[in-house]
Amino acid sequence: MKMKLKDFFSLLYSRKIVFLSFLVIMLIILIAVFAPVLTPYSPYVINLKNRLAGCSGAHLLGTDNQGRDLLTRMFYGARSALLIAAASVMVGGIIGVFLGMVAGYFGKWVDYLVMRFTETLLAVPGIILSMAIMLVLGQSTWNLVIAIAISTIPTYIRVMRSQVMSVKTADYIASCRIQGGSDWFIMIKHVLPNAISPIIVTATMNVGNSILSEATLSFLGLGIPVPQAAWGSMVSEGFAILRSNPRLSIVPGIAILIIVLAFNIFGDGIRDILDPRIKNNI
Repeated sequence: MKMKLKDFFSLLYSRKIVFLSFLVIMLIILIAVFAPVLTPYSPYVINLKNRLAGCSGAHLLGTDNQGRDLLTRMFYGARSALLIAAASVMVGGIIGVFLGMVAGYFGKWVDYLVMRFTETLLAVPGIILSMAIMLVLGQSTWNLVIAIAISTIPTYIRVMRSQVMSVKTADYIASCRIQGGSDWFIMIKHVLPNAISPIIVTATMNVGNSILSEATLSFLGLGIPVPQAAWGSMVSEGFAILRSNPRLSIVPGIAILIIVLAFNIFGDGIRDILDPRIKNNI
């Protein structure tokens, strides 16, 4: 029996820390969407006369070393982080789910090729792989999406493959095959819907990991190109003057910590909520 939406939110609300994480995520999404409305400043206009200004009524978090409003940069940095994370999770998820599904369903040489490809990607740490891809492709927003997406593909492949190998042995799959259903029809109509729950959990948790990867690459100068606001590059810019103006690095660093933690906690909560043993108690 499928879980109703009200049952889902009931379970979500019953886990206070998960519900709090959900509210934090919603708040950050709203800030990212309405950033131009929430601040009168541009995140790009340089004002050297006002550089490194302290906190005031005009600039609640002060300004950076180029005179740009720090709070405004934080708002637009949230937009960059969520856009990169959502796009990379979508791209990596689509490719990984497809490869995992065909590997688990067809098996034999298809499974062999897909799993050797997966092991090749897993042989290199994700952040190192992303750095190498960025060095080859060059620095741009969409190249960053591709780099992070490729590093997440193995996770989806392994999860989807294991789920499909379990689902494809079910009686209703055999019945559909006897009735003349094609392999692709069976995979799309029956296998995918019954194997998607763990993918949703994986994707949710990968959003936080992708945000962290984007911040790391931006900190190293390989991420979002300047002057576009990015929390990782903001941490890097403030690192040189950390002792005299620690807020320039600490504020975006705390933001990264909060959003990654929120997505990880929310992902754990989604995993528990989608657990069949919990669903059966509803």
